[in-house]
Parts: sequence; structure tokens; C-alpha cells
Amino acid sequence: MPTIEERVAYLEGSMKDHATQFSELRTDIREVRTDVRGLRDDMNRRFEQLDGRLVALDEKWDKRVTALDDKWDKRFMALDDKWDKRFTAVDQRFTTVDQRFTTVDQRFTALDDKMGRHFTWIVGIQVATILAIFGALVGSR
Repeated sequence: MPTIEERVAYLEGSMKDHATQFSELRTDIREVRTDVRGLRDDMNRRFEQLDGRLVALDEKWDKRVTALDDKWDKRFMALDDKWDKRFTAVDQRFTTVDQRFTTVDQRFTALDDKMGRHFTWIVGIQVATILAIFGALVGSR
């Protein structure tokens, strides 16, 4: 069995080893912290670059969408004007046709009135003729 002095010497030796290992561990942790800080700085820089690129891409996209929107608006306005002119022309044609129908309707009304007057005259002449014939037949007896 070892003596107390040997045990104490063994413990002191193990404590020195542990102290050395803790010292190395502290150094390693400091290096890891430094590396992590560097990595964090690098990541932040890259995220800022990415954010800048995304902002630039967003602005570029907005410009293109706005340009396309303006282009389509112009085309639709041109088509709208074109169709408005065509519908106005068709409307004018229908108005002209309506006026012609009104004129034809007036002519038919005038013709109907004229035929009504002629019919009255024809009936009157026929009645007068029948009365004259009837009067001549009655007078000859």
C-alpha cells in the first residue's frame, strides 16, 4: 500500500495534468469563439450581400412589371379606343336603319290613308251606281 506522501504526490501530479488540460481546453474554447465570431461576421456580410442582391432583384422585377403593365395598358387603351370607334360606327348604322324604317313606316301609313280614301270613293261610286240602276229599274215599271 502506498504511503500518504506517495498518494499526495500522485494527486498533485494528476492535478497538474488536469490544470494543463483545463488550460488547453480554455485555449481551444477561445479559438472556437474567435472562429465562431469570424464565421458570424462572414455570415452577416454574406447575408447583407444577399439582401442587397434581393433588393436589387426586387427593384429590377418591379421595373419590368411596371413596364409590362404600362405596355399592356397602352395596348388595351388602343383596343378600347378602336372598339369604341367601331361600336359608334355600328350604332350610327343602326340609327340610320331606324330612320329608314321610320320613313318606310310613314310611307305605309300615307299609302294606307290614300287607299282608305280610294276605298271610300269606290264604295260610294258603287252604291251610287246600284241606286241609279235600281232607280232606273223602278222608274221603268
